[in-house]
Amino acid sequence: MSTQQPGIENLSVSVAIASFSRLGRSWSSAPTTPPHGRLYLITAGKAWMQVGRRTYDLLPGRIYHVPANLPFGYGCPDSFEVYWLHYTARVYGTIDLSELALSAVQRDVADVAAAVSTFERLMAIHRRPGPAYALETTALFLSLLHPFLSRADDGRWPRQAVQRLRPVLDHVDACLGDRLPVAELAAVAHLTRCHFSTEFRKALGVSPRRYILQRRLERALHLLRTTDRTVDDIGRALGFCDGFHFSKAFRSANGLSPTAFRHTADQP
Repeated sequence: MSTQQPGIENLSVSVAIASFSRLGRSWSSAPTTPPHGRLYLITAGKAWMQVGRRTYDLLPGRIYHVPANLPFGYGCPDSFEVYWLHYTARVYGTIDLSELALSAVQRDVADVAAAVSTFERLMAIHRRPGPAYALETTALFLSLLHPFLSRADDGRWPRQAVQRLRPVLDHVDACLGDRLPVAELAAVAHLTRCHFSTEFRKALGVSPRRYILQRRLERALHLLRTTDRTVDDIGRALGFCDGFHFSKAFRSANGLSPTAFRHTADQP
């Protein structure tokens, strides 16, 4: 029996930011629901965080994982030092890795110096262009995430069903600014509209329209982090009729407006 994590060849990773910070009492927030996952490596001092309904002390020599889309709050009684990153990791473009193969929130670090070295290399390269840096970024990130990986349930990785829809998923990603009616996607898959919608939901767990919205909002997260384009411009480029409707959909999915997200995207 193969021990390979099923579906890992279809894993898409994006490290939005990797950094080191010395933080004090101003590092404080009531729980929000961030759309990205986080990793924290504590090297000095002490802080705390709340993930869901549980509270954890942030202590030196430990690494902490905060899954995306969970209530997350934090605070610091004095000061601490931390290497940190924000990321997204999805299988088949729509299934968050944390839903399939991640467990636990905190782990002891066997070799803190090696973990620090990994973070510092990530900080140096994660935004450099080119496939070589992209591959190295993914490898470094997965080495940090590895302590949190658990054995996935093969039945939850619909590999063959999704592979049959790969031309459709590629078409969606290439045309996010277009209308993308379901009939058009069904034609790409060489299926009737009704059969296509049924097969799509069975494979990915969401309707075609919902999947398109998710992909548009994920692209929006990237553009808000990495460009200074206006909210209205980003919304229109991604198929929304105007900035108002884009902001409404973004807030509904992420719990904060595009402008508020842009202000907090580079915060630990």
